[in-house]
Amino acid sequence: EVFGFFSLYKTGVSEGGASAPARVTLVSGNFFDGLGVPMALGRGLLDSDDQPGTSAIVITQSFWEGSLNADASILGKVLRLNGAPMTVVGVTKAPFHGIADAGFDGPADIFSTLSALDTISPREFPASGKPKTASDYWWVQIMARRKAGVTMELASDRLTAIYRSALAASGVPGLQAARNPRIFVIPGEKGLDDLRAKVERPLLILLVVVGVVLLLACVNMATLQLARAAARQREMAVRLSLGASRGRIIRQLLIESLLLSALGAAGGVLFAAWGAPLIARLLTAGPAFDAVWLDLSPDLRILGFTLLATVLTAVLFGLAPALQATRVDIAPNLKDNRRGATRRSVFGPGKLLIAGQAALSLVLLAGSGLFLRTLGNLYSQDGGFASDHLLVFRVDSGQRAFKPEQASPLFDSILQSIAATPGVRSAAGMAHLLIGGWNSSTELSSVETEWRPVSVLMNTVTPEFFTTMHMPIVAGRAFSPRDAGSARPAVILNQTAARQLCGSRPAVGQIIRQHGRSDKVFDVEVVGVACDAKFNDLRRAIEPTVFVLFDPSYPFTQRAFAVRTAGDPPAMVGPLRRAIAAINPDVVMTDVKTETRLIEESLHQERLFATLLTLFAGFALLLAAVGLHGVTAYSTARRTGEIGLRMALGAGTPQVIALVLRQVLRPVAAGAVVGFAAS
Repeated sequence: EVFGFFSLYKTGVSEGGASAPARVTLVSGNFFDGLGVPMALGRGLLDSDDQPGTSAIVITQSFWEGSLNADASILGKVLRLNGAPMTVVGVTKAPFHGIADAGFDGPADIFSTLSALDTISPREFPASGKPKTASDYWWVQIMARRKAGVTMELASDRLTAIYRSALAASGVPGLQAARNPRIFVIPGEKGLDDLRAKVERPLLILLVVVGVVLLLACVNMATLQLARAAARQREMAVRLSLGASRGRIIRQLLIESLLLSALGAAGGVLFAAWGAPLIARLLTAGPAFDAVWLDLSPDLRILGFTLLATVLTAVLFGLAPALQATRVDIAPNLKDNRRGATRRSVFGPGKLLIAGQAALSLVLLAGSGLFLRTLGNLYSQDGGFASDHLLVFRVDSGQRAFKPEQASPLFDSILQSIAATPGVRSAAGMAHLLIGGWNSSTELSSVETEWRPVSVLMNTVTPEFFTTMHMPIVAGRAFSPRDAGSARPAVILNQTAARQLCGSRPAVGQIIRQHGRSDKVFDVEVVGVACDAKFNDLRRAIEPTVFVLFDPSYPFTQRAFAVRTAGDPPAMVGPLRRAIAAINPDVVMTDVKTETRLIEESLHQERLFATLLTLFAGFALLLAAVGLHGVTAYSTARRTGEIGLRMALGAGTPQVIALVLRQVLRPVAAGAVVGFAAS
């Protein structure tokens, strides 16, 4: 069985009032039967629904409960998707949310049929100029259930043969000339695995850090067990003298270690159940995770791993102290426990463990410092524009509600309404928010480049952009409204693009060529040079960028807006929503954030690493301090007689303190050297 799907980015959904954004996935009629999706209410979509003119939709349980207040009479109700009336026929049972956990394809809120694309979003592909059924136009993603006995390799070979035949019969020269194309089949039981690539690196780093802290805790436990074993030498001597075997005593001590490990593991499992949602939020806080469904709750595999780790740590780090505890001289310890104690008996094996704790703690502290410094450097750099008092958001015109020639006047009216709102100093529209994680590119050429195309980033903006963003124009001028109707389009370069395209010549007034869509080449005039500014990522160096004005003839269905406010930006969200709704209530306002918040989210991995490493480094330092204190306390208590004798012979308090500190500082210093080298 073969079934397909296609994900829309964000769709305006309403139940009679104002529209709110939701994620819609279009699927074939056999999608739910093919996947075997259980339903909480009603039914899934059928082949009979995947016909032109039908309006059936299925919603997820999370959307039903969160956005529709778990309306018990939801079946048969009409929701408007981009203004198109659609009828709810079913609610999927949690936790099903589509075929993806993250990324563009999911998780989904609403499912409709592929045939409903022209109803919900008829201009989904405005730049293609092709019908959606064209031979060389593929937009539906495919899943299939293999027949019994069909291997992945066999399925790949058969699909490749079909694929090559389709290319040969397409009638498109570019496709017919394709050399040895091949279909790669991947497992589909976990859906589209976009999330793994995005969180794999931070999870691996977190795993290493947690492993280091676990190792440090085990070393700390072993150190304290060694010190405790030294204090129990008389007890062990009595047990051995009464006939207890070494194996029985070792077994008893290992059981004690296992009990300590089990108590720690039980506390860890409880903490994990509480902390897993927090970790999930931390991992998916950035703009790369527009919508994420991530469940990190402990399961049987986690519990099994925890049980195995508990037993291994108890045995591996409890065995050496147990063996050390049974290596006692019976007669001297029976006479006087203190007399049998020496510096070597307490600090012998423990020196290496103390040095190890110091080394591991220093590595984590150094890593924490490096991440904190990186984060500070990223925050302190000049982005090329002012991020304070700036509110940003996107507006979706509702692809069904407006014709292409209506979109540009609609956005112009919205911009005027926003700018006239009390509390707004200035407002501008743009294709891409700065530090928003998205960008477009184009190619420019000039005399300096011998008319060879140079790839540059491109942002399409309104004339108010540079004033609103507080981005200085260092040469020439900013855009003016009259530039929109000029015969030769006006562009503004940033300083990096001006240097690459114009060299030492003044860029203002230069005529350069822009290589547009469909191999179209046209001349543009540079009217200004803006200061270098970060575009979509603070981590990357300044890239050549060109700013162009919106083309009224191009059917932009979405536009981003930046609003510079006189007061607190979040306080302006309500008035701005009302200003937009006054133009048209079907227009959807999404991704509402301050520019400061947008920048913070773009650095979520750095903030995550810095926060977690600082916490773990502090915890590691505390563990090392506790272990060192315990060993020192045991050692000093065991040497009470020796210390008393030294003081009786004239040693003062400073000499005694120096005596104790010397035996502590030597392994700590050795561990610090190793930790510094590792850092």
